[in-house]
Amino acid sequence: SVSAFLLNRSSDLSLEIPVLLAALGPMRRGEICALTMDDIDFERHIVHVRKSMVEDENKQWVIKFPKSTAGFRDIEYPEYVTDLIKEKGYIVKANPDTVSSHLRRVLQRHGIKHFRFHDLRHYAASFLLALDIPPVYVMERGGWQSQQSMKRYVHALEKQKAEFGSKANAEFEKLFMG
Repeated sequence: SVSAFLLNRSSDLSLEIPVLLAALGPMRRGEICALTMDDIDFERHIVHVRKSMVEDENKQWVIKFPKSTAGFRDIEYPEYVTDLIKEKGYIVKANPDTVSSHLRRVLQRHGIKHFRFHDLRHYAASFLLALDIPPVYVMERGGWQSQQSMKRYVHALEKQKAEFGSKANAEFEKLFMG
């Protein structure tokens, strides 16, 4: 159902950027909602993840730093994703709950089996792993932290990071751009 939704790019253009950021990133909905245009390096096609929109104790949406250091990351995207953001002039004008409810309505309207917005992150991780991209790189790209992995790896090597980013983006280009 995630694949059906992603391949039906006309499903809802207001969700296009958040969905691409989650399904190709993989970014969390709170991270996406906290992004500003200053977080995008349009020349290098990199999204700088440095904050997240979360509910505070008063049920108000606020911007905070990620829960762990793994949440601070730079994600290289296919050029068409950053071009789309530049063209629209914004990323998303909603809070995480609004994004999720909008997705539910769109799925229902198009007869696509329900899935959570968060499932787009799982889709991205599975896609990257299916490309034989090492789990340490997938963990870094998605901002996941695991003690077991952290003991074995200090960080992804910069050369490999660029190589795997290019490989992942080339496959995403094929999938989404035909």
